[in-house]
This record gives sequence, structure tokens and C-alpha cells, in this order.
Amino acid sequence: MATLEEAEAARVAHQDRFGAMGAHAIAVDRMLDGTGYELVVHFSQTPPDDIPRSVVVTSAGKAATVPVRTRRTG
Repeated sequence: MATLEEAEAARVAHQDRFGAMGAHAIAVDRMLDGTGYELVVHFSQTPPDDIPRSVVVTSAGKAATVPVRTRRTG
């Protein structure tokens, strides 16, 4: 699972991509099962169908997969 540092790096690396999809906020949160961190992408409308379930980021020279969860907040 993704570390806090990897999830923060993914948030920064993918913020423009999610913004172009209509996201108004991106948070990093501990996964519900407590095994790592994930991105929580907030939308005021129904999120588009092509939101990825995870994103990949390179941190400290290694690739990490960070899970993505969406939330409608409007």
C-alpha cells in the first residue's frame, strides 16, 4: 500500500488531471482498512466514469500505486 509521502506525491502529480475532470479538491487520507494511504477526489457533481481506481507515482526512485476514491460533496 502507499505511504503518506507517496500519496502526497501522487496528489501533486495528478492534481491537474483530476481538476480537468471536474474535481474541486483532492485529499490524502488513510485507507479505511488502515493499510496505507489513498487519494480522495471530491466532486460537486457526479464524477465522470473514467476516473482511475489508482494512479502511479515515482517516489524515491521507485514506482508506487496509490488507490483513488471519489466523493460527491454537493
